[in-house]
Amino acid sequence: MDNCYDSEKGTFRLRAGAILVRDGKVLMMKGRLAEGGKEVMYSLGGAIMFQETAEEAIIRETKEEIGLSIRVKRLVCIHENFFDVEDLGNNHEVSFYYLVEPVHEEDLKKPFLKTPLEEAVWIPIDDYQSYDAYPAFFKDTLKQLDDERIQTIVTRLAKECE
Repeated sequence: MDNCYDSEKGTFRLRAGAILVRDGKVLMMKGRLAEGGKEVMYSLGGAIMFQETAEEAIIRETKEEIGLSIRVKRLVCIHENFFDVEDLGNNHEVSFYYLVEPVHEEDLKKPFLKTPLEEAVWIPIDDYQSYDAYPAFFKDTLKQLDDERIQTIVTRLAKECE
């Protein structure tokens, strides 16, 4: 069971995301956030299940989404995100973003799993801002991965809840 709940004011979700960087590029997912919606890039990861740690979740999600076994290096940031999705209303999401690496480096040379709805793609970090990519703050955070301080970031893109 995901750590997600709906209320009359919107949806709350607890999420883990992976930051996998190689050769000046970051691995992202390409897909649509809603059926018929525009195509966007978003971080690899997903919901943290009940009784699962955020680190366990990102290891599981990466294996499920693209077939890659990873290990967690460190927590990079915690993101509290308030946003609206058309037809879905207000959302409040708390995400833990981890710098990760493959268990076996040679696995990065193999094709990743993909579905008709989404696939993994490499995006050049220096061009991140030119993509319709989320989270937007990655354009700066990905250039500061040598700084081992854990960032806390709050993004408010939602209408205020009443």
